[in-house]
Amino acid sequence: LGGPAFFFVTGLAAGFGFNRRLTMPEIDRVASFPLVQWASDPASSPTANNQGSAALLGALTQLSSYIPPSTGDYFLAVGIKFTSFKLLDSFALLAVAFGKRFELDLLGLSTLIAPTPIPGEPAVSPLAEAQLALKASFIPAEGFLGVQAQLTANSFLLARACHLTGGFAFFSWFSGPHAGDFVVTLGGYHPDFAVPDHYPKPPRLGFNWRVNNELSLKGDAYYALTASALMAGGHLEATWQSGDIQAWFKAGADFLIGWKPYHYEAHVYVDIGVAAKIHFFGTHHLKLQVGADLQLWGPEFAGKAKVHLHVISFTIHFGDEGGKTPQPITWDAFGSSFLPEPTAICTVVGQAGLVRQVEQDAGKENADLGIFHPQALRLLLDSAIPIKQVSGLPVDGAPNTAWGIAPMGLRADAVQSTLTVQVMRAGTTDVTHQFAFTAVNKAAPAALWGQTLKPDLKDDRFINDTWSGFTLAPKAAAASGATASIDSRLLLDSTTLLPWHYTPTDRPELTPQNV
Repeated sequence: LGGPAFFFVTGLAAGFGFNRRLTMPEIDRVASFPLVQWASDPASSPTANNQGSAALLGALTQLSSYIPPSTGDYFLAVGIKFTSFKLLDSFALLAVAFGKRFELDLLGLSTLIAPTPIPGEPAVSPLAEAQLALKASFIPAEGFLGVQAQLTANSFLLARACHLTGGFAFFSWFSGPHAGDFVVTLGGYHPDFAVPDHYPKPPRLGFNWRVNNELSLKGDAYYALTASALMAGGHLEATWQSGDIQAWFKAGADFLIGWKPYHYEAHVYVDIGVAAKIHFFGTHHLKLQVGADLQLWGPEFAGKAKVHLHVISFTIHFGDEGGKTPQPITWDAFGSSFLPEPTAICTVVGQAGLVRQVEQDAGKENADLGIFHPQALRLLLDSAIPIKQVSGLPVDGAPNTAWGIAPMGLRADAVQSTLTVQVMRAGTTDVTHQFAFTAVNKAAPAALWGQTLKPDLKDDRFINDTWSGFTLAPKAAAASGATASIDSRLLLDSTTLLPWHYTPTDRPELTPQNV
């Protein structure tokens, strides 16, 4: 079909579903997902080579688990197959599901073969082949945005026995039970990190190569950024065995980095050994092993190294042991690093009922929210700091107050936060009582609002059920046919009340008159 060299279109596909729900595969099944597999490899399509009705029935059976019947659900799908500089073959499928809920998904599969096969010339064994599956999902109803990429089992380097692995993921939750949580990872997490169930679990970025019957090599690496910490590491292993002789080399490093306060920890190890069995007047086992375990922390840079020399071991200490515990930061440092400007710590935004935006006056300190319909009005009062107490609001329930300020080393009993709200009419009359307030629960990141300066990787990363603000709406209107109570003072011409026995003194004399 044509196009620029970096995006040369070679095929298009489209489809739709009526009263059908499109279920997307997991990232490790993208390559075998029928709608991707058939477009990437037309020879595998049930319509190829006139395979007949049996092949079509088999295809429908294969699709039944991905496109089941669902009344009120619909979807549209568009696929495009393209090449980039004749080096990269790719297929991308964009699907939009709507009806009962809206969902936007993107699936992709890209294959790189080096050197690229040239039609008409003798085939050569490729030096490398990498096939990458891609999946991206946006589901507003679940407050979820996710992007994943993962090498398939077809990936190798230097030899087909050298398998490549690895995955990338970015997940973010902007509403629902995990609102505020996020994770970015390439190759997984620190070995001591307790991975939550809702986090992606990509394979390590690495290789596994059995060179021959005697030698095997393995290596991996990872990087992850979560709401609580940054972690990274890598490992390398080589083993050789021939008959009764064995040799090995192992090395690895795992880093954990915290910020505000800045603190790092690392574990580095090296292990080298040789073992042999000697058959001489019986069987004898000989083993020589040298290794070291290095623990590092800081600032200031310090650590200890434990050295193993087969029959003996000893430990070397260096630096200040006190560096194991990070130093708390000040309130000014915390505010400048993690909080918005003081005027933006508490914000008010319209959620419903907006009729018309109002043009803002230049230099006006308080922005005008606009003109709202009085019956549909709903505002969100949001605080960047969790709320422990409220003043002036009739709110049901109570927040979780078991939180402090972790970077400052403050526990819950040392931190207090009170939100005061007042609704004024024309700046003079308090009408707060005419509105209903509902608390907004939010999971607060423990890295900011926890109670320990140095949280453990196995601790909870979020503090549930804290209050982050309130929704404001007019109290329920009177039912149809009913009259709401009215302050009697509003019906009086004068606020001076007269007693029931009052008799006017200037009452005129009444006399009969002829009509």
